[in-house]
Amino acid sequence: MCAMFEGKDCMSPFSQPTDDPTIHSDARTATIEGYYRFPAVWIGARPDAETVRVLNPQVHHEVVLAKKLNCGIEVRAQRDGTFLFDFSSWPLAPSILVPGYRREANKPIPKEHSNKREEAEKYSAIRAQVMNVHQACLATAQWQIKRSTHHMGFPVASCNTFKSISFSSDQLPYGDNTEDFVALARNVLNNKDGVPGSRHPLPRLVIELNVVERSFELLDYILATTSDIVLTQMVEGVYIATSRIYERRFGEAVTLAWSVCEQLISSAWVKLLDDTKTSGRLPKTRSGRLESPDYTASVRIEILEFTGRIDYPLYRDLEVIRKARNNWGHNMKLPTERDAILCVRVAESLLLQLKGISVSLHPASRSGVPSWWVWVWERMNPQSTQP
Repeated sequence: MCAMFEGKDCMSPFSQPTDDPTIHSDARTATIEGYYRFPAVWIGARPDAETVRVLNPQVHHEVVLAKKLNCGIEVRAQRDGTFLFDFSSWPLAPSILVPGYRREANKPIPKEHSNKREEAEKYSAIRAQVMNVHQACLATAQWQIKRSTHHMGFPVASCNTFKSISFSSDQLPYGDNTEDFVALARNVLNNKDGVPGSRHPLPRLVIELNVVERSFELLDYILATTSDIVLTQMVEGVYIATSRIYERRFGEAVTLAWSVCEQLISSAWVKLLDDTKTSGRLPKTRSGRLESPDYTASVRIEILEFTGRIDYPLYRDLEVIRKARNNWGHNMKLPTERDAILCVRVAESLLLQLKGISVSLHPASRSGVPSWWVWVWERMNPQSTQP
């Protein structure tokens, strides 16, 4: 491996353009990643319909809000609902150099390359988590400021985020990626091919600038609260759980939301033990017992309520959702929609009580049952019998 990857100043043999087909060149991962909010929105204000019948970069790509967050991430919001994040100064998911190599028959890919590729994939997944957390913050801000709710937006994954080396809009191409429904939606909604049709573009929700500003403040607070990614993962877990409720996948919703609840319960338990240690009432032998698996989540919940670490109404709700999760996990008994929604609400309450993080998501499942009036059904199916 070239010394430049060890922090020394030298030229990699794979850093220059080449026509050699055996060379896999050095590569640097994106500094900018972003997502297109879907279902589609306008940010700030709805543009004149005539100006956006077809793709109009001056309108669609107009940057309506830009700021640098305290956590080190620079953010931009475009009129068409594209949100971009510069992660180059964020230490938890930086841009990295993936060393090149020469492909040789019967020889494996060098470990230096494979390890860096794996690291890059991990960082890209973390960045996608941040974007999903931002979607949760956007829904929360809409509720806090406007007292209104809307579809939160579909979760993004590392494979379908925009990736670029700059904020320039020409670095975000409109490729027809048949494996990426969000890219296809952006192409259609922004009408990048100039397809003739109605004078009025498809309707979009308008999210006002003060809501977007608030969403970035909430995101910054979450990212700046801890030096690791666990809190981000927990907020994303609640957001994904809410998305599963929309899909009527209540078992998955309860599993995800309960996992967040259990992490927060464990965190509160550790805090209780740490506070008790300072009083001198928790010698090593006693501490070992209390930290053992014998003290299950249900036992910890009981003691946390007794000691005032969680309030009684929250304790009662935790018992309900714990049983719903166990019935699903052990017996595959599908939770109800009410169970799933309660699980999300409890996770939100724990985040607020134990971490000071306010998340307000509003799950609502979407019906997947088409139906027709009986007389329409009989007219279309004259040989059928009425159910």
